[in-house]
Amino acid sequence: DWRPDEPRRTRLVVIGQVGMDEAAIHTIHAFCSRLLRENAFETNVPFNADLLTDTASFREEMASDFWRLLLDRYDSNIIRMLLREGPTRDDFCKADVTALDARMATCLAPPEGGVQRFKDALQPFTDALQRLRIIHQKDGVKALKLVRDAIKTEALHKGRYSEDKLTAAWQSLEEILRGDVSVSEDVDALKPFSIETLEKARRKGAPELEHPLFTACADVMAASEACRESFRHVQGVVWQDYVHFLLTEQPQRKALRNIQFFDDLLLHVFEAASGEGGDAFSTAIRQRFPVALIDEFQDTDPVQWDIFKSVYLPGRDDCALFLIGDPKQAIYRFRRADVYAYLRAREVANDVYTINRNFRSVPELIEAVNVLYSRHNPFREEKIQYGRVSSGRDEEQHRRLAIDGHVEPPFHFLQMLPEDGPKGALLINKGDAEKEIGRCVGAEIARLVHLGSQGHACL
Repeated sequence: DWRPDEPRRTRLVVIGQVGMDEAAIHTIHAFCSRLLRENAFETNVPFNADLLTDTASFREEMASDFWRLLLDRYDSNIIRMLLREGPTRDDFCKADVTALDARMATCLAPPEGGVQRFKDALQPFTDALQRLRIIHQKDGVKALKLVRDAIKTEALHKGRYSEDKLTAAWQSLEEILRGDVSVSEDVDALKPFSIETLEKARRKGAPELEHPLFTACADVMAASEACRESFRHVQGVVWQDYVHFLLTEQPQRKALRNIQFFDDLLLHVFEAASGEGGDAFSTAIRQRFPVALIDEFQDTDPVQWDIFKSVYLPGRDDCALFLIGDPKQAIYRFRRADVYAYLRAREVANDVYTINRNFRSVPELIEAVNVLYSRHNPFREEKIQYGRVSSGRDEEQHRRLAIDGHVEPPFHFLQMLPEDGPKGALLINKGDAEKEIGRCVGAEIARLVHLGSQGHACL
């Protein structure tokens, strides 16, 4: 519906171009920092708070203090499991759980009865282990002789059992039973004497191996696995406790030291806009910035969207909010960008406009991309659709790559086969694939540059 010959629309475009340099251009974090400085009383944020850009030492401090709390809170069985299975103090340090992550995590339901589930599963393990000790002490030699005789008579497959393997396995079993074994220990050494393992290794037609020790080993392994499974709930509880610890402790320590992180800039503005007195704060923002335009909106996170939604929506006629983005280009999930924030914003937009003309690429390349994404649900998300695009330039304006006078196809597929990776590999892992792709693309660029320098390739 755009007609550039209309004087009013043309005048508005010219005014916009001329006034562009007067616009306040910020990253969202910088914009929030400005709002906090200019509205310190409304946001209850100190004027001179230092922005801490390297939070590593602060995270280490929080993780160490929380780990000491765990040592005091839980018994030795849980602590030993945490040391083996995690999370440990180092895991808390590496997690880099920011205030923003903590806020988002509060919506997660705590694992139901996490610690008690583990304690309930622990007793059967302890009982099974004690039964195995008693059987081993009374009749272990006989059980060992049964397996040794089965090896000699080839009742067990040689590939799974041998005299040397049996001796080593029995020594490992005895080391486990002599030690102070907890569920956190590795009980896989019992596997060669488990009734299930022996049955799988038994040759067809050979007599079954029966002894209480074989059943007891299987019981200990099953009880250990049940404990590990139930411990996942404990891990969930511990992570949630860490989140709540951060929510409580971080603000207090930051206030005492008069520091803040990058995410605090977002949270302070969001809390000011959505909390008590938020209407006055939002009105002040709209009066100062009646129009907001966010580029690359697909790379925002839910809190950033909540800020602008609180200030500029819904249905206000004293302001305008423009969001420019393409969900197909959302690549910053590792920095908490959330394409679903974009999709939620799109659902409440008054008007949605799509650019359906491409002024950069030749028509053949545009059509190739159209065909590639023409299948149903190409991005595995029904709300993200691909709209066909056409060329926005006249045919004579296009320049095509030609090599020795022949026009090159503008779209190429690069197929990677197992033989392109390490020798003997049936699949190519991500790291090897990335290296190979980089090498191939670099080689193609070098080839074209060389052909151009020789006068064989031109546009």
